[in-house]
Amino acid sequence: MPNTTLWQLTHPEMQLFRYHGAEEHQAKSCVPVLMVHSTLASHRSWEALAGQFWEAGVGDIYAIDVAEIQMGLPMDGGFDLLSRAIGFILGESETLYEALAVVAHGAGAVVAYRYWQAFEAEAGLSHLFLLGAPHHGTVFPLMRETTVSGDAMPAFDGLVAHQNSASTFTKIESVQGQSSTVIVNFIGNQAGPDFDAVVRGLGSSTDRDGIISHAVGPNYDGLVQGLHLPEAVNLIVPLPPPLDHRDINKDHRVGDAILACLRGERYQLRLHLVGIRLRGEDVDGYSGPVAFEINGIRMPPDSIFHGVTDRLYLFDEHVPPICTLGYPSSAISGTITLHLKDLSNERRRRRRMYARLHIPLRTPDDAIHAMQDSEGSDFLWRVVSERMPVVLKDPSTPPEPEVLSRGI
Repeated sequence: MPNTTLWQLTHPEMQLFRYHGAEEHQAKSCVPVLMVHSTLASHRSWEALAGQFWEAGVGDIYAIDVAEIQMGLPMDGGFDLLSRAIGFILGESETLYEALAVVAHGAGAVVAYRYWQAFEAEAGLSHLFLLGAPHHGTVFPLMRETTVSGDAMPAFDGLVAHQNSASTFTKIESVQGQSSTVIVNFIGNQAGPDFDAVVRGLGSSTDRDGIISHAVGPNYDGLVQGLHLPEAVNLIVPLPPPLDHRDINKDHRVGDAILACLRGERYQLRLHLVGIRLRGEDVDGYSGPVAFEINGIRMPPDSIFHGVTDRLYLFDEHVPPICTLGYPSSAISGTITLHLKDLSNERRRRRRMYARLHIPLRTPDDAIHAMQDSEGSDFLWRVVSERMPVVLKDPSTPPEPEVLSRGI
């Protein structure tokens, strides 16, 4: 039985608990951490990770019990409960923080992710760690499309094909604002021969045209498909049998990865789609649909693009990235392999595009990368490299010396 005395009820109305380790420790400077459990679980399911964080010097560790999540019921006022808990924790902390880190598991991670979607910058989250969450959608459907006419056409160096285009174009805007929350999505599954295919969103086998012929394989645990989030650094934690996603919140590798992110020991490399113009229309005057595969991982189904032929679509800076990659802070550069997937039925005119970008991590790269596919369609990309903020640090440790980027 877990030692429940390690958790102390800290709120008179909410089931909000604070963790105190069995032994005293030297607390380091760190934002508070709030843990949200999954179905048929409680704050006690976080004993392993909470102990690991405590030993690493995290002093403010909280966990909340949510009755609706425990029983698998629809959330009624769940966002209000999270907002109240976050406000209470930030107000109670001895050190003034404007945000905290949330570590959420399973159904609780879905609730936490939707909370972030609803409130973005006002959510009060510096980090959001999602463990084995059965997501069924991303932020891409939260877009709006506006046709613009006039002389507002922006100029892009390196995209010659747009110089003679008409001044009418379409703006793709996000209904969300700019969020500074670092999102890390842990994918957990049993290791098996179909593991890689399941993570890609495919089944155990596909035909030559990429059509799914089998939805699942022998070791599929019913959770991985649809988990990839483009705005998150996605980390795969293969759990050998008999473990599955229900045990991911007890895996020390997950705790190590979370602590590394809190220490700022990782870069996040975001690939944004700035502009797109498709050629090669069908009978209705449309082109596509097209999907993107980044480093061998197919992007989520709701990020597929289908548009009017020869229409220039421009994405504003608040639109989430197509993909976010994570690299250790010791890395000098990152490589993005971009592969275009044509999902149309026009087999005689399947467009092709394969490109590889080498991006320096230690020097922010905000340049526009222009490329074309085999049909002459234009694509504009922006790659942004950013180191995760340091929110777990030892005040007695001298700051890390600045390392100059080297040419490769």
